[in-house]
Amino acid sequence: MRIWVGFAVLVGTPVFVGTVVDMATGGHYTSSDNWVGLVVPPTLVLFGTVLPKVSRLLGKSDRRFILEHVQNTLAARIEGLESAK
Repeated sequence: MRIWVGFAVLVGTPVFVGTVVDMATGGHYTSSDNWVGLVVPPTLVLFGTVLPKVSRLLGKSDRRFILEHVQNTLAARIEGLESAK
């Protein structure tokens, strides 16, 4: 997620600042709607930081199930390889 947030900041900051300057000066440097330049870059950074935290909270109760499933799957594969020898 660090790569995503870094990319979003590197690409989104100039777009966001350019849109704010364009709106403040009344220029028409950007050809698209101004709301896209104001909303999208902060939203990308927000999703890159909040989404992993929310997913950890949602998956917290399933941690034991996931670990048991991985353990059973790996044990089954190891037994299958040993019996093939």
